[in-house]
Formats: sequence, structure tokens, C-alpha cells
Amino acid sequence: MRQRIITGLIGGAVVLLILISNVTILRIAVGIISLYALHEMYTAVGLNKNIMLYIAGLLFAAVAVFIEKLSFNTVTPIVFIYVVIMFVIMLIYHKSLRVTDIALSLFMMVYIVYTMAHIVFVRNLPNGSFNIFLIFVGAFGTDTFAYFVGVSLGKHKLCPEISPKKTLEGAVGGIIGVALCYFILGWIVQFFFDVQVHYVYLLLLGLLCGVFSEIGDLAASLIKRQYNIKDYGHILPGHGGIMDRIDSIIFIAPLVYYFIKNLPVLG
Repeated sequence: MRQRIITGLIGGAVVLLILISNVTILRIAVGIISLYALHEMYTAVGLNKNIMLYIAGLLFAAVAVFIEKLSFNTVTPIVFIYVVIMFVIMLIYHKSLRVTDIALSLFMMVYIVYTMAHIVFVRNLPNGSFNIFLIFVGAFGTDTFAYFVGVSLGKHKLCPEISPKKTLEGAVGGIIGVALCYFILGWIVQFFFDVQVHYVYLLLLGLLCGVFSEIGDLAASLIKRQYNIKDYGHILPGHGGIMDRIDSIIFIAPLVYYFIKNLPVLG
């Protein structure tokens, strides 16, 4: 537990420094984290066994990090070239490589790299310096409240075959807790920065983030159960791998982006 807390505090400080930095540093950080998380996922599901497929996936993912800076006329030929490359690799390794491996590789890139890119998308929106905190408060707030409420009051298992320690009480506590965190964050912004906050939208987003965070966590746990692994890696002492820490963020980042594009929480 002590090691977990120390790693969490150091990681939190690093994340905070990245979030208050400029967009270029943020983009580089998101790119590095996404690529390492993809590496962990490829290793977990066995896609790293074919070196050409592994390298092609990582290279395409590196380009995908900058997708919002590319025009449609640039993105579409890149996707076409990638598809051709994947089938060339499959033709070379047709005895050991299946079309399901190609599909899984593409799915994992969408699941990790494309979703994580929305962190940068949010930062580039109006009031992005504030809105980007909604992603991380949503993920870490849900995890924190779900943990403490689950430990204190948890009696009914949520999905025992997927995540044995999660309880229904903890899940509800996480959803309500993150909505409370959003309310406090909104009050701080309005009080200290004199910015109008639409609390109805903010609380609605908080509740949705709580739900999406739980789904993201369970989705990552499901993959681990199907491939019989405990953690995605060991780079974070006490926490496991990068994927073990960003599984909630993966689903929350796109949610925050599309929500505030249509229902801005700041007036």
C-alpha cells in the first residue's frame, strides 16, 4: 500500500505538470503513454510475437496521435496504406498469422490510441485548460470514491467473474462521488476565476463520467481475465502497467470531448 501511495503521488505530480504545460508537451506525453499502453496490450494478447505486425501497429499509432492536425485527404490514404501493409504482412506470414490478428491489432489501436488522442482534442477546445481536468478528475475521482465506499460499505459483488473486488455499492459511490468532485471543481472555477458554470451540464457529465469510468475499468479487466494475466505490466510499482492506470481515462476522454462540444459546461 505504501508503495502504491508513493507511486500515485509522484504520478499525480507528473500528470499535473503535463496538464498545465503547453499543447506540444501534452501531445508528446499522450503519444508516449499511448504507444507504451499499446505495447502492453499487444504483449498481453500475443500480437508482439510477429515483429512486423507489432512494428507496423506502433508506427501507425504514432501517426494517429497527430490525427487532428491532419486533413481528411491526408488521413484516408494513410488508412488505405496501413490496410495494404497489414495484408502484405499476412501474405508473408500466412501460415501463422490470421485475419483475426489483423482485426485485433486495428481494434486495439482504436481502443487505446484513438481514444487517448481525445485528451489533446479537449485541450484544443475553448476553455481547454479547464476542461482537460474534467477527464482526470472524472477517472481518478471515480476510482477513489469507488474504492473507499466499496471497502466501507460494499456487500454486493458487481461483476465477480470479471473483477472480484468491485461491489455495486462501490460503483454507485464512485458515480456520486465524481459528480460531487465536479461540483466542487466548478465552484472553484466560478469563485476564483469569475467564469459562469452550467452546473446542470457539469453534474450530468460527472454522472456519465462515473458510469463510463466503471465500464472502462471493467473492459480492461475483462481482457486480462480472457488472457489470464494479473496486470498489463510492472512499470508503475504498486499499480501495474500503464494500461492498468489509464483504463478509465480511455473511455472518459472521448465522452468529455463530445459532451462539451455540444453542451459546454462553461458559459
